[in-house]
Amino acid sequence: MIYIFFISAVLIPFYILGWPTSAGPFQYSARYFLVLAGLLLACFLVFRSLSKSKTRRLKETLAKKVSLAVFGVISGLLAVELVLRLAGLAEWGGGQGPYQPNANFKYKDLYSYNSLGFRGPQLPADKDNNTLRIIGLGDSFTFGQGLKWDETYLEQLRVMIQGKTSYYCQVGNFGKSGWNTVQEYGCLKDTILSHSPDIVVLLFVLNDFSLADYYLAPFTYSGDNSGSLYAFEMKYLWRSHLFFTLVKAYNNVKRPYSEYVRSTFLNDSNNTKYCLWHLKEIAALCRSKGVTPVLMISPWLNDLKNYPFDEVHARLGNWGREFGFVVVDTLPEFKKGTRTGKEFMLSRGDNHPNARANKIFAESLYRELAKRNLLGKRR
Repeated sequence: MIYIFFISAVLIPFYILGWPTSAGPFQYSARYFLVLAGLLLACFLVFRSLSKSKTRRLKETLAKKVSLAVFGVISGLLAVELVLRLAGLAEWGGGQGPYQPNANFKYKDLYSYNSLGFRGPQLPADKDNNTLRIIGLGDSFTFGQGLKWDETYLEQLRVMIQGKTSYYCQVGNFGKSGWNTVQEYGCLKDTILSHSPDIVVLLFVLNDFSLADYYLAPFTYSGDNSGSLYAFEMKYLWRSHLFFTLVKAYNNVKRPYSEYVRSTFLNDSNNTKYCLWHLKEIAALCRSKGVTPVLMISPWLNDLKNYPFDEVHARLGNWGREFGFVVVDTLPEFKKGTRTGKEFMLSRGDNHPNARANKIFAESLYRELAKRNLLGKRR
C-alpha cells in the first residue's frame, strides 16, 4: 500500500505540470480532471489506511518533518504553476514555451485569408477615381494577431474615413507575423504596388530591423550544440509554466530584450545599414509610383512609464522624414494617461496590441492624413 501512496504522490506533480504531454498548448478536459481526481483519491485512501496502522515504523516515517516539508514545497510549486497557467504569463513568441509551437492557437479561428494568402477581403482588380485605397504593410501588429477583423487598425480606419468623408475607402492587409523591413520591402515591390494603392502604411515595430530572431536561451545552453541537456530542457521542462517563467526572468537579466532591440539601431552596424537601405527604398518605390508612403511607429507596450526606447523613436522619425515618409509616431498618444501600457496589450503575457491600441493607431493615422489633405487625394 505504501508504494501506491508514494507512486501517486510523485505522479500528481508531473501530471499537474503537464509533463509528459504532447507539444503545444496545455488543454484542460474532463479526462484530465478525472485522472487527477483518481490519483488524489488513491493518495488519500492509502494515507488514511496508514495513519490508522499500529505499526510504529510506519507512523514514525509518516511523522517525519522532512516528509511534511517535501510535500509542502511540492504543494506550493503546484499552486504557483496553477496561478501562472490561469494568468497566461508564460506566453512567448518565436515558437518557444508551453503555448507553442503554434503561437496562434488561441486565435486561429478568428482569421480568414484571401487568395494571396493575406488576411482580410480580396482587393478588387479595378479601382476608380472615387475610391481611396489604403494598404497596410508590416508584421503581426499589422496582421492583427488575436483580433477580430473589425478590431484591426486598418478596418477601424476604413470605418472612420467612410463615416467622415464622401469617399469610398478600401483597405488591404499585407501583414505577416515575424516579418522584418527586408521582407516588407520585397512584398511592396513584388505584390502591393500592383494593387494600385493611394497610401501605403508601414506600421513599424521596434524589432523590424531584426534580421536574426531573438530566442530565449535555456538554462543548460552553453553556446554550442555539443550537449543535449538544453534540448531536453526545451522539449520537456518548458511545458511547465513555472519553469518557463523562470527561463524568461533569467534571460531578462542575462540578455535583456531591450538591449537586443537597441543593438539593431546602431549607426555603424551592418545590420542597421542594410535595413535602412530597404526602409529608404520602400519610400522611394512608393514615391516613384505616385503613392504616399506613411511610416507609423508603434511603441513597445510592456512599460510605457519607464520607456526605454524614446531615443529609438526619435531616430526612426528623423530617418523616415529624411527618406520621404509621412511619419506618424504614436508613442505620445499611448503615453497619455497610461499607468503601465499593459492595458493596451492583448493579454498579460502577450504584448501584441489589443483593439484599444489599434483604435489609437487608426485615430492617429486619420488625424495626420486629414491634416495633410491626403484623404481626398486621388491618383
